[in-house]
Amino acid sequence: MNQTEHTATPLSVLQQLRSLLPAWALTHVEALQRIELQATRLTRLHGVTSAPVPDEIVTEALRIRIVHKWNLPVSGSAHWDGTD
Repeated sequence: MNQTEHTATPLSVLQQLRSLLPAWALTHVEALQRIELQATRLTRLHGVTSAPVPDEIVTEALRIRIVHKWNLPVSGSAHWDGTD
């Protein structure tokens, strides 16, 4: 009898973070809780145990570019450029 071994492809960092979100809409409080859960998972995956969190764990793993700008009316924003 010949057995074929099946190994699962490990999930990417982004897939692991997305897997923490349900398929249904979240309340504001629930969304904040899930964001905290995702942040904790991301830092644990990269062995980060204290602040500051290096930009590279976000930029390298998630194909995100961080641009630091000062004197803006918001603390941060995200924009998708339509690629990937």
